[in-house]
Amino acid sequence: MTLQSLWSLICGFLLSYACTLHASDWQLDQEQDGIRIFHRQNDQQEHEILAMMTVQASPRSLLSVLEQTDNCQRWLYRCEKIELMPLPALPIIADKSQYRLVHTYFNSPWPFADRDMITLSEQKSDYNGLSITIVDKGNDYPLVRGYVRMEQVTGQWLATRMTNGQLQISYQGTGQAGGLMPNWVTQRILVESTLATFIAMRTLLQQANPAAE
Repeated sequence: MTLQSLWSLICGFLLSYACTLHASDWQLDQEQDGIRIFHRQNDQQEHEILAMMTVQASPRSLLSVLEQTDNCQRWLYRCEKIELMPLPALPIIADKSQYRLVHTYFNSPWPFADRDMITLSEQKSDYNGLSITIVDKGNDYPLVRGYVRMEQVTGQWLATRMTNGQLQISYQGTGQAGGLMPNWVTQRILVESTLATFIAMRTLLQQANPAAE
């Protein structure tokens, strides 16, 4: 299967998925200016988030925003800083340029302790779309004093070119906050932070020049 055929399948999947969300166990929490935030509890009773929006942009523009580690506060809500770390051992066949090992620090709302997470991401892209898969690597590295390590973090970004220069973007992910944080607080923070992140991301994408992609 060619990459173009793959992204055509992904595009069709996203469109059909968006039409059947209300028939699934996803609950719509927030909807603002075309951004929709859903949540549910998965089989492991973990809070899972799904965010979707369509914006005038290109896959490369989205990747450029996500890689703004020095300016993470511009797009990632409550982000204190992001540090790129040396990659762990990867399969011999892996293209190391497609991987990132990232240490992200978050400012938590009072009275909760600040959080951090360490994740490994793998990106796949072509002209028609972008996919970034995120897995947790926090157990492989020492804890940082003053931060509670988030656990079992997983996620996936999907971006697919639509017509008229539109880009459909979705993020689906889950994780455990770690420490002593009530479930209802975790859910509220997850929904609010995801919405704020998508709003900020859309602003940055609209400021970019898709014609230069």
